[in-house]
Amino acid sequence: MGAANPVLAPDFLHACVNLLTGFGQRSDHYICVKKGGTCNFSSCPLFQKIEGTCYGKKAKCCIR
Repeated sequence: MGAANPVLAPDFLHACVNLLTGFGQRSDHYICVKKGGTCNFSSCPLFQKIEGTCYGKKAKCCIR
């Protein structure tokens, strides 16, 4: 049997570490703004609805 590809092993290990550490996750604020919403600590403005949270669930994500 041949030896493992030396380039593949570190890449695989790196991918596993990234999955375990949550690499690539976006903050709730980023997700809210990406959807077109705004983060508010008070009530959502008139004609907007709550569509999630922001700042670690301390604020509301408001979307039209």
